[in-house]
Amino acid sequence: MLFRSVHTTRTSVVCTRVYRAAEGLGPVVHTTTIGRSAEGLHLREHVEIPDGVDDVPRVGVELRLAPGFEALEWFGRGPHECYPDRARGALLARHVSTVSDQYVPYVMPQEHGLHVDTRWVTVGNPGLGVTVGAAFARPGAFSASHFTAGDLTAATHDVDLVPRAETVLHLDHRHRGLGTLSCGPDTLAQYRIGAGTYKWNWSLQLLRSPGGRATRRG
Repeated sequence: MLFRSVHTTRTSVVCTRVYRAAEGLGPVVHTTTIGRSAEGLHLREHVEIPDGVDDVPRVGVELRLAPGFEALEWFGRGPHECYPDRARGALLARHVSTVSDQYVPYVMPQEHGLHVDTRWVTVGNPGLGVTVGAAFARPGAFSASHFTAGDLTAATHDVDLVPRAETVLHLDHRHRGLGTLSCGPDTLAQYRIGAGTYKWNWSLQLLRSPGGRATRRG
């Protein structure tokens, strides 16, 4: 990160982060405006990706939840992982699982566990009876894991991975399709993410419920 600033208004907190892109290109600027809503916190995201950047993996936010947030529920596609260019085989419905069960043991550790067309997702901590709930204003994508992207990149085989106690929750406005030319054709152009302006809204709330799972409708 090159720069970060935070300022407040009467009704919101605005956080701006500036990241270095590839050499010779302008920076990536991500601005989050946080306000109150009926659902808890309402967040407006604004991301500027500079010209010259033609293929990024995702546009979204990452949350790190304390150990114990394991109970998982969402309304979107599932129950198995699905990506923008591989979603028709996944049922659009309400699904219940665990964070640990989202891991897909590819021999070469890699991105896994995404669910597209998601309306809302909750991650509960049964020990505390607390649930973190996130909802997209328009359908987005999420993944929940006990591994960071860095963990997956550093490992050369699945046995090299050691799960973290905390939960890594990705909430994505856009996500790249599958394919890296490692075996077969690369991702089609319409499923790539390039330069431009990306805006989306979502809400975040803490809920107390028996067993650490929220009761959601939808």
